[in-house]
Amino acid sequence: MKYRLNFLLVLFLLFSCFNLTALSDNSNIKSDVNKKKDIADKVLISFINGDYKAVRENLDETLLKLLSEDVLKATWEQTIAAFGAYKGLSDSIDEKIIMNYDVFYRKIYFENTTLNTVLSISKDDKVAGFQMLPIEQNKNVEYVDADYVDKSKFKEVDITFDDKILTGKLTIPVEADKKKTPVAILVHGSGPNDLDESIYYSKPFRDIAYGLSSKGIAVFRYNKRTYADHSINIDSFDINQETVYDAVEAVKLIKKLYPDKFKSFYVLGHSQGGYLMPRIAKLSKDADGFICLAGNARHILELMLEQTKYIAEVSDYSETEKQYSNVVLKQLKEQVDRVLNKEYSASTPADSLPMNINAKYWLSLQDYNPVKEFKNEKRPILFIQGGRDYQVTKTDFDLWKKGLNSKKNKFVFFDDLNHLMQSGTKKSTPKEYETKNFVDKKVINEIFNWIKTQNSKK
Repeated sequence: MKYRLNFLLVLFLLFSCFNLTALSDNSNIKSDVNKKKDIADKVLISFINGDYKAVRENLDETLLKLLSEDVLKATWEQTIAAFGAYKGLSDSIDEKIIMNYDVFYRKIYFENTTLNTVLSISKDDKVAGFQMLPIEQNKNVEYVDADYVDKSKFKEVDITFDDKILTGKLTIPVEADKKKTPVAILVHGSGPNDLDESIYYSKPFRDIAYGLSSKGIAVFRYNKRTYADHSINIDSFDINQETVYDAVEAVKLIKKLYPDKFKSFYVLGHSQGGYLMPRIAKLSKDADGFICLAGNARHILELMLEQTKYIAEVSDYSETEKQYSNVVLKQLKEQVDRVLNKEYSASTPADSLPMNINAKYWLSLQDYNPVKEFKNEKRPILFIQGGRDYQVTKTDFDLWKKGLNSKKNKFVFFDDLNHLMQSGTKKSTPKEYETKNFVDKKVINEIFNWIKTQNSKK
C-alpha cells in the first residue's frame, strides 16, 4: 500500500517559523494544562468517532474556515483507506510547550501503520493545529555519520550564549592545538530548528560540522531561538529576533571565547539563513566571508505560494484533497497578496496574515531585497544551489548570480541536490525527507576548498 501523509491535516506549511512539529520542553510555563489536555482528547476522540460538529466547536477561526464537517469526514475516510482499520490510541500522551501553545502528542494505531497525532491548543483554549505525522526516529538511537566523517580529527565542546537560553556545540579540529584554523558559524533555515537542523532522520548541520572539522575547519552550530526560547512573545516577534541577531551574537561569542584560536570567521546560512545573510553580514564586522546554501533571493511569501502549488501538483491527491488544497491556496494567496501589496499595517490582526503570524514579523521584511543589500559587500560570498530543490529554486540562484557576479564571489550549481544538499535522481518531494540521507560530500569539499582559498589570500 502506498504510504503518504494525509494532506488535509498537514496544516502548517514548510516555511512556517512557528511550525508546531518541533519539540521543546518547559514545565514551568504550562497554563491550565489539564483543561487543554481535555480539549485535545475531546477533539481527537470526536474526530475518530465521526462527531465532526463537536470537533469544529473547538477549532480556532483559521481552522474553522478550512475544516468543514465534509472535509473532516473525507479526511478520516481517506486515512482509513490509506492506512487500514483504526485500532486504537496509546495510553500515554506527551505534552510540550512550543511558543505560546500547549502541544499534545498521542499515537494513533491503524492496521498498517502508527501515526503521531499533534494537537496544538492556544492560550484561548482553541485548537490551532491538528496533524497526523509519521513516528519520528527514536531520539536515543545513535546517529550514524557519513563516511566522510572522522571523529578522531576533532573534538566537540558545549557552548552557552550569554543569555543562558541558547546553547550549541563547537567542533574544533585537533590541529587547532598547534595552529590557528578557520571557523564557520551555521545559521538555520525556517522553522524552530535544533542545532543539527534535524528533519526526520537527517541532520544536515551535523553533517556539515563533522565533515568540515574532519578536514581542519572548526564549526559552531546552535539551537535556534524558536526552538530553545519558550518566553518568546509571538504577537510581536520579528525575523531579526528569530534569526539575524542570534547569528551575529554567535560570531561575537566564538571570537570572545577563543580570541587566539581561529584565523578567520565565516558565516554559513542555509535557506532562510542564506536569505538573511546580507543583514547578518552588515552587523558582523568580524566575519571574513559568507556562504549561502540554497538561500532564497525572493521574498519568503513568493516561495511559500510556489512550494504549495508544487506539492499539490506532484502529489497523488484525491478529488476531495484537491478541492481542499485549492481552498488553502486561495486563502493563502489572499493573505500573501495583502502583505506583498503592503495592504496591511502593524495593527492588522494575525489571522488576516499568512500563517497566522503577526504583522510585525512581515513588516520586518517589507522592502527587503537581499541581492540589493549585498551589492556593496566587499567580503567574498559562496553560493551553492541544488537543481532538485523545489523550496528554493534556480530562479533564486540566477537572481543572486545576476546581481552579484564578480571575481570575489563564487556560484556553484549541483544538478542532483535537493534543498538539504542531498543527492538524488528523481523529482524531489516532501516525502523524500522522510528517508535518511547525508549532505553530499561534494558540498563539504566545495565549502572546504573555498574557505581554504580565502585563507590563502590572507
